[in-house]
Amino acid sequence: MKQILELQFLRDLTLAAPISLGREAHISAASGIVKVGHDFIVVADDELHLALFDSSGLKPGKLVQIFPGELPAKKKPRKKMKPDLESLVLLPGLKGSQVLVIPSGSKSHRGVGSLVSLGAETQVDSLRDVDFSELFASLEDDHAVKSLNIEGAIVEGEYLRLLQRGNSKDSKNMIIDLRLDMVIHSLIQGKPIHKSCVSYLQEMQLGSLDGVALSFTDATALGSGYALFTATAEATDNSYDDAPYSGSIMGLWQGRAIEKCNIIRTWKFDKKLKVEGVFAEQSQKDLDIYFVTDDDDPAISARMYYASIDVNSMTQG
Repeated sequence: MKQILELQFLRDLTLAAPISLGREAHISAASGIVKVGHDFIVVADDELHLALFDSSGLKPGKLVQIFPGELPAKKKPRKKMKPDLESLVLLPGLKGSQVLVIPSGSKSHRGVGSLVSLGAETQVDSLRDVDFSELFASLEDDHAVKSLNIEGAIVEGEYLRLLQRGNSKDSKNMIIDLRLDMVIHSLIQGKPIHKSCVSYLQEMQLGSLDGVALSFTDATALGSGYALFTATAEATDNSYDDAPYSGSIMGLWQGRAIEKCNIIRTWKFDKKLKVEGVFAEQSQKDLDIYFVTDDDDPAISARMYYASIDVNSMTQG
């Protein structure tokens, strides 16, 4: 039985001005979140930008364009052309703060992400395209991952873990472990992420919410093999179309890389939300957890929510 997790509304993800003509002055489809210094970095799956939000107030977000050009303002052509950036992960072992932006891979043109190098005051020092297309093709062709749709990523020890989002038809929720040293080597060399970095795949059974199958949307590492994940119950049968949703949950799994993960606890949110991103950090004895949402409507701002959980009670059912 899922425990209820109370969420506190923090802010709308507003911007000082619209990204382009015909758009609202906000991020609408937030899909991932990390925190660097005093700033939250948010990626949206229907933008060519990242957005930076000061954690100490409600000032409008600042934009960082990571791909050139401009997407159509109308929803359907925008969805068709978007790069579908879904995940953010802070990478160790590289100079400074390096954020890897990972696309979903759900279409052939959704295989390019970015490596963002951050300096003091979260200023962007450099941007570099990262090609995941060979890796994604291998996951589908060599490892039989159906309807590829990467929605989250974390670092666990010496591995980069990707979360494959299942759907209600034939695609399964999976955790895919990649050798982190090989990923970083490709990044340093400026080469595509090679298919040989795949080490381990496992299917995850997430259950359902109100009769609708749950699917991964993001995760955040806690250390020692523990991670929090979010999942949404969305009645879609493919990796492309949106559909009505019943709500979202948060779960806790335990399992080091290239080992079987076990879900040891789940929470149902006290609000009906489509939670697409999660980030957690420890503050004394509590775990501070931040969430971002996507309402599948460009007229509605994505929102940021917060919850706090006593670390010592995390594993208690």
